[in-house]
Amino acid sequence: MEKPDFSNILPKEQLIPILKELENNTWIELKKGENVVEYLEKLSSLIAPQIGGLTLFFQNYNKGRKWPIFFYRIRATDEIKNRALRSEYSYPPSNIPSHQRANLPGYPVFYAADSPGTALFEVLRMDSYEHNIGKSYCLSVWEMSDEKGFIFSNLMYDGLPENSPFISFSKYPKDKEPKEFDEWFTNEQKEGFFELMKFYSRIFQNDTKYVISSFIAHQHLYNLKGPHGFRSDVLIYPSIQLDKNSLNFAIHPNFVDERLKLRTIYELEFKDVILRHEKPIGSDMTIKNFAVNDYGRIIWLSRNGSESLFQKRMSEELEGWVQMKK
Repeated sequence: MEKPDFSNILPKEQLIPILKELENNTWIELKKGENVVEYLEKLSSLIAPQIGGLTLFFQNYNKGRKWPIFFYRIRATDEIKNRALRSEYSYPPSNIPSHQRANLPGYPVFYAADSPGTALFEVLRMDSYEHNIGKSYCLSVWEMSDEKGFIFSNLMYDGLPENSPFISFSKYPKDKEPKEFDEWFTNEQKEGFFELMKFYSRIFQNDTKYVISSFIAHQHLYNLKGPHGFRSDVLIYPSIQLDKNSLNFAIHPNFVDERLKLRTIYELEFKDVILRHEKPIGSDMTIKNFAVNDYGRIIWLSRNGSESLFQKRMSEELEGWVQMKK
């Protein structure tokens, strides 16, 4: 493994007050029509010199291991113009000026979740779900097409509740740090490095205007590092909509095209959200019909005529989804 240059990382004691000040900062927002590259340079000039550079950490999901879960993505049915095209269910084209938590205009990402319910609530949002009752959505299910491995970044080093099922993410890499860490860092720099990772996670999760969160995501997914163009394929972060108890993914479009396979599409009718203590715990849905991807041919099927295939896909892809009506 090529040795990265971490010589500018500040010691923990020196870094913590700087990070606290940065977290309380009011950041410049991207103006409509503003050049994104110039905007990124301005933000970088405000952050990087204070923390010793934009140090990032990329992790390998080793080849030969099967990625254990599906990726779920939701889109409103009335937004889909051609139901036979894979691209209708994938990431938006770069000419759509979308600015969200993990992307800037002109730099799309494939947003997905680790469960159908999480994907749904990320789209509905709790403050507007009542207005979507009766609306139709297409839930697409994707899987990793091979076991070649990939590069990912984790933005869950801090900010998770102690009862989160993903709390182990916040312990890594400190508890399982690569052996090279002792060669790369002094002990003081190592502690500073972990503080940086926690800072990126907190500010990414808490940014309601998507100023710094999109900047951090861009640095991981689009800003190529080193002579070999090193960057993340997948960014992993907690679902803010579901109290950080499930996972979201922001995936680079090239990785989607090369490595993700569309399996199934379910057309759903949203009936209602199920709450407990004013928090979403499930959804009441009806599956109207479904489609399978047969080597690039998206074939829509009626449930009545394909019940056995429908039940098989349901058991593989939607098992455990609360209150899903079969």
